Amino acid sequence: ITRDLSKNLTRSLLKTSLTPNLITGIGFILGLCSAVFFYRGNYWSGVIGAVLMQISAWIDGAVGEVARLKLMESKAGTRFDLIGRYVVNCAVFFSIGIGLFTMSGNVLHKQCGQLAVLGSVVSFFVIASLENKWNLNKKSSIVEKISNRDFTYFLLFMALINQLGVFILAAAVGANVFAVLLLYEKARP
Repeated sequence: ITRDLSKNLTRSLLKTSLTPNLITGIGFILGLCSAVFFYRGNYWSGVIGAVLMQISAWIDGAVGEVARLKLMESKAGTRFDLIGRYVVNCAVFFSIGIGLFTMSGNVLHKQCGQLAVLGSVVSFFVIASLENKWNLNKKSSIVEKISNRDFTYFLLFMALINQLGVFILAAAVGANVFAVLLLYEKARP
């Protein structure tokens, strides 16, 4: 879903002089701003955080397309995009957990946020270690399909219905299942 919507953004970005790395930086900053709003732990901050995260996801989807079409692909840019994506995910998961804990006093929210961060960190390091094992096309087809940012639609929906607690529980489970699947893939010959 995000990839399809980002194509319109790609068309607009191609008309600018913005480099793919600068576009990645803009998405990264929006993602971190999203985390700041989630950290506040109230309804409207959660909705604003989810909207900012959605915009960040659209930008993230456009970056690779812009890089390819402007013939500006690079390994450094790919790494910057990957690192930025995981830092934002970790910051958002952590902030949702802490924001919900501050608002409700329920320690489970904080623990789910921490577990979601753990799964994301493990996934990042496994993907980084597999960079030499997978060529770019295989990596794109496997990892990108599983780790895409379509979860941001679920996040936005859950923020709108004031159920971020359900989201962070799902993120804690999902991030760790993904990490285990990646570890299994890494262990295969």
